Amino acid sequence: MVYNYTVEEIFPNILSASSQKSNESIRRLAVVLNAVTDVVKTKNAPIQPASYFALIISTLQDGNYQPSQKQDLLKLLSIVIERVSQQLIRNISDTLITMSMKYMTEEFGNEEIMKPCVVVLGRALTHSDTQSWQTSEHIKAYALLLKCSVDQRSKIRQKALKEVILVLNSSGVCGPRGGLIKIVAQVSTNFCRDIFSNITLETMGEAYHALNVSHELVPLLQPSFVSQLMDSIIRLTSLGNSSITPLCYKTIGTLFFRTNQLIGTHIQQLIEVLFQFSPSGIDIRSTIAYTELITQAYLHFSRLDKQLCNQHLQNYFTTLMSNFSSDKQDITKVTMDGFKNVIVECINEEMISQATVSLKNQQFNSPLEKIIETLMEGLKYTYKHSWELILQVISSMFQQLGSQAHPLLDKLLLGVDSLGGLQHTVQQVIASALVAIGARNLLTLLPLNLDAHPDDKTRPNRGFLLQLMKKHLKFSELAAFTDYFLPMSKVLKTKSNECLEDNRLIEAKNLDILYIQVWQLLPGFLTYPVDGDTAFKSIAKTLGTTLQDNEVIRPIVCTGLTTMINTLKAARDADQDPIYLPLHRRHVTMSPTRAAAILKTVAGFAKNFLPIMFNIYPSTKNDIRQYLQACIEAYVSIADATTVNNLFNNIVTKLLEAQKEEEETRRLKPEEKIKTKRYYLTELTMGFIKRFAEQQDVIDEVTPSNGSLEQLNTLFKVIKPQFQAQDPGIQKRTFKVLDRIMAHHPAFTMENLDKLKTILTFNLQQSSPNLKKLRIRCIKQAVQAILEYGDTSQSEQQLQQDFENAFTQGNQQGEEGAEETMETRSTISFGGRSMRSTRSGFSSFGSRGGSSAMAVSWTKLRQKLIPSLVPEIILCTKEVNKKCKEMSNDLVIEMGKVMCLVAQRCIQLKKGIPREQQIQQAQSEALVEYIHLMAAGLASITPMMVSATIVAISRVVHSFRDLLPLETVSQMLSTLFVLMDSPHREVVKSVMGFTRVVMACFRENSVIEPHLQMLMDGLSKSSESDRNYFRIMIQILLQRLMKRFDYDQLHAMSQEGFKKVLVHIQRRKMRAEKLKEKQQSHVDDAMADDDDTRSVKSSKTAKTSKTSKTGAGRDDDSDGEIVDNELSEDESDDDIEEFLFNVKKAAKRDTGDNWIVGEGDEPIDYLDRSAMNNIASNESGKVRIRKPNSVAEKTPISKYFDTDGEGRMIIEDEDQPMDPRQKMRELKKKRSMSALIDEVFEEGADAYEKKAGYRAMKQKSINKRANNENDDSDDSGNEDQMDEDLKSAFTKRTFATKFTTKTGKTAKTAKTTKTSLTNITRITSATDRYNRTRGISTNVNFNNPQHSQKKGEQKKGANAVQPYAYIPLDTNTLNKRTKHLSAFKTVVNNNKKRKS
Repeated sequence: MVYNYTVEEIFPNILSASSQKSNESIRRLAVVLNAVTDVVKTKNAPIQPASYFALIISTLQDGNYQPSQKQDLLKLLSIVIERVSQQLIRNISDTLITMSMKYMTEEFGNEEIMKPCVVVLGRALTHSDTQSWQTSEHIKAYALLLKCSVDQRSKIRQKALKEVILVLNSSGVCGPRGGLIKIVAQVSTNFCRDIFSNITLETMGEAYHALNVSHELVPLLQPSFVSQLMDSIIRLTSLGNSSITPLCYKTIGTLFFRTNQLIGTHIQQLIEVLFQFSPSGIDIRSTIAYTELITQAYLHFSRLDKQLCNQHLQNYFTTLMSNFSSDKQDITKVTMDGFKNVIVECINEEMISQATVSLKNQQFNSPLEKIIETLMEGLKYTYKHSWELILQVISSMFQQLGSQAHPLLDKLLLGVDSLGGLQHTVQQVIASALVAIGARNLLTLLPLNLDAHPDDKTRPNRGFLLQLMKKHLKFSELAAFTDYFLPMSKVLKTKSNECLEDNRLIEAKNLDILYIQVWQLLPGFLTYPVDGDTAFKSIAKTLGTTLQDNEVIRPIVCTGLTTMINTLKAARDADQDPIYLPLHRRHVTMSPTRAAAILKTVAGFAKNFLPIMFNIYPSTKNDIRQYLQACIEAYVSIADATTVNNLFNNIVTKLLEAQKEEEETRRLKPEEKIKTKRYYLTELTMGFIKRFAEQQDVIDEVTPSNGSLEQLNTLFKVIKPQFQAQDPGIQKRTFKVLDRIMAHHPAFTMENLDKLKTILTFNLQQSSPNLKKLRIRCIKQAVQAILEYGDTSQSEQQLQQDFENAFTQGNQQGEEGAEETMETRSTISFGGRSMRSTRSGFSSFGSRGGSSAMAVSWTKLRQKLIPSLVPEIILCTKEVNKKCKEMSNDLVIEMGKVMCLVAQRCIQLKKGIPREQQIQQAQSEALVEYIHLMAAGLASITPMMVSATIVAISRVVHSFRDLLPLETVSQMLSTLFVLMDSPHREVVKSVMGFTRVVMACFRENSVIEPHLQMLMDGLSKSSESDRNYFRIMIQILLQRLMKRFDYDQLHAMSQEGFKKVLVHIQRRKMRAEKLKEKQQSHVDDAMADDDDTRSVKSSKTAKTSKTSKTGAGRDDDSDGEIVDNELSEDESDDDIEEFLFNVKKAAKRDTGDNWIVGEGDEPIDYLDRSAMNNIASNESGKVRIRKPNSVAEKTPISKYFDTDGEGRMIIEDEDQPMDPRQKMRELKKKRSMSALIDEVFEEGADAYEKKAGYRAMKQKSINKRANNENDDSDDSGNEDQMDEDLKSAFTKRTFATKFTTKTGKTAKTAKTTKTSLTNITRITSATDRYNRTRGISTNVNFNNPQHSQKKGEQKKGANAVQPYAYIPLDTNTLNKRTKHLSAFKTVVNNNKKRKS
């Protein structure tokens, strides 16, 4: 069956573009296409590309077309030829070539005909076979195509270049061995060479375009043609053209990126020629391109022929070293990157061994030695400004040579050490040398000389190497520490003791610091020690003695041993040795075999080190014990099983003995304070827990997993009585042990769920607060273990066995004290149904024995374990400890996941219902049960528990909103809305938060509509009882409700006093909508005025729209006023996360100075949450100071006040007597300050009025009034006319309104006049408000010497004192929404009457 295409598929965008665009050529092309389509349909041909292709070819050959239709037919042919088969084009390639060449020759100047002809000609050549290329027609056509690729017309040139690239990469021109066939290669090479050889100023463009052809041509040529073409291109670089030269280098570089027929000898010859034609350093682009070209040449050279490249590699460094003398950072940076790449890729083992032999024989003629000499020259003063880059190259050289850098780079290292002023970069080089050659060789070249004077030049003190080695030392010889630093430390300690005896305390202290710094090198020597299997034996005794006797060095030794064991274990457990390692990575890599051998030697000393650490642990300070614990755990992990078991048994035995001794002592002497040993014995047991989790030992075969579980059970039995200890310290350490057991042994957790539940839920109220975090962490481990073992990847049989073990062994072992059953029952009405919450032990779980089914075990887990853990989790969500709070919040969700898992395991599948649907239904029911379980906390007598319960339910609803049924959510709303009558703020706040969560998660109105009346009544009561606290939250809820429900419906449900809040919000909403419509109309008008200013006006409108939204209506409706900034932030539901997680969001840091800002005479409500938004402002503390003949700058006003070091203003007591001279200085300062403020406002007003033409228009109006002075007309009309003229002038000349950027003229005067009046009013009110805020009275002359401000009470007559008027404090006066200023005015008026 023949598939018929659509015309749009064959000729895309032609018909659609003709109907949309007004271009004449496109419409004409569409007409021709329609005509061709009609002809195809007339001949009953299928609508396919081949039909159009054949019809157009026959039409062009027969000449059955009008002359004006030729270019349209060729255009259609160039489009359809891309969609026909290759074989079809190949069959008539001769016809296409002949026709295209004919049209191109006849109408070479017609661009509209040339473009499609180029495409047709290129496609015909691309699909031609190899035999066809032997004909002269194809060669002539290809030559014509090459000519078009350098044409001056860009569109023709681009299309021709595209077709040339397709031809060069086609299968017809490829030879049997790759590359181009000889005839095509010869034609292409001659074409490019002719242009390059005859280049002039006029043909410079053709040469540039010919290089684009050469870029694709060069990699496809045979070596003989490459030689010819490269000769012409390289000579072209000597012209020094900044555009052609980089392109020449780029063209040459294609030989090193793409496969070609060149060999190493050819590359070497090409590089030697390039060295002869190096660019000058003046042309930055050419120099950079040349450097990159030479770098890529040597990298390719090294891959082709390593031996030949090794012999000539020094020429690269010698030639390009001069680039570092350039002052252009781009050149030096590219050179540095090239040096580093060549060092890593080209310097190989053969070069290094050759240089080592040459240095040993003192011949100094190897290529690598010459490279090192070149780098030595880079340390001369000539290259000073590039030393940092050269030092990075030297650092790469050390990394590449590794251990063989000594002695090859000894002189280079000494030269680096002699440099000054580049301490950081020099230290980086020394650090690389340290890792490469080791500490012993480094100190041989650069001795420390700690006894030398700091200013000694001949024997410099290199004490900085101690800190450098501490930071970077690794993969070094441990024997170097034994031979070099241990004797040094003994000498330092001896001298320190001598200084103490001679009472030279400062010198003794310095020597002690050096002594500690020397020992701090030990962890670096123990990090991947290369000779650890032999050197550790000689230093082990010293380390043991130091651990036992020297408490200062003890943490350093512990850190070193821990680091060594952990790093060697990581290397041992890594993958096998890679097949190939780069040379610069070999000296910093340790094989697994080598690491295992060293680790075996270290593990042999476990029986010596572990007893020492156990013995010194009780006498060690608490801040050092953590190092000992880590070291013990590391050593236990590699020790043999016998040693570990013996030590563990001894510690457990001593712990039991300590418990018995304390019980006996407490019985005999109950009042005596006991110094317990159980503190450190319990801590020591933590080091064995991780070892028991491993299935195999590092060296020997460890005890099987069953034996490990037996040891854990023994440890658990021993520490179990300590959970009931009265000492909080013992409880804390015991819970730490339990946490580590549960973290590393999930199997143990599942086996002992019954006991763990009893421990974690027993005596919750009496436990100390610092234990709650540990309890929550243990609960989290238990929940994670349940989820892990409940994974579907495990078999049902295994899961059944695990849970049977958990629930059948609960009562088989005796439980003392803590096994007492706790049962708490509470009943609450939840959505019309009675619910009971029970917390009890697992005592009844073992009654059914081991034959209980899997579903029964999961059911008991849901009914017994989860109810016992939920109360503590909910209560801990209100903890002060941040980590405890975060874990509790996560556990609320994790317990929900456990409930879903239990429901999935207990489901009994039914036929006829999809499995996924049944699982979803079971999970939904489990979540409802979980919420009912949490709802028991609503019956608590403490508001904190009630609030925590509501927040926890909210988190569950938010996380599992897709699984909860709407009926359950509706029931929860009806229950929780009752709590809005609670007198406690946090309870009401939580209910409001839950309401917001429900509204955000469920968009159905049916969820909240049945309870809408209860919600409105609750909001009304909350608004009356605690108006300021719930103000913003109530307004946010009302806004959300008004988006879902009708305003009239909410208004009818509201109480009388609460309706004004709804009215206010509705008014604000309508005002915002009107403002938005108005702004949109202005946008439409502005866009219709002028297309050129469309984008500018739109952006301006967007900015003013955003400003107007937040600022509109701020001065209106003081009753029920809303703080716009807070509402704008609360428009989204982003703050729901803050409520759910019970955490505060990080506030933005205020970097500016805050100033207290007042709003007139109204009192500030400091109890309002939004008070700081009104009284604190950054911009208020800044004024614009207009300097004469300069641009205004923002200057903080705090600059003109005296401040102390902390930024506080200095206010002097005016009652103190002041020196007359000082008084004059203060008076002048006040005058200057007042003059400065007047200058600010006067100059600003003058400039503003001058810009607006205000004064000129005012004078014109005054003159007009004087001329009409004798007229009988009313003066009010003249005044109105003057005001109107002033407004008109002010509008026309000044304001760039919110919706246009024109300042000279305004198209719509009627609209802008109204805007101008609003702006004038705002400017006036803002100026008055600023004056009131700053205490500035515009009616007072500060420069008047007679003016002085009154201080304190007014004295009149014979020192009579007029008392202040006192008003009783009323909390209602703090509300800004109510006008209470009249009370103050009444008092003042009455006082005036009494005076009169």
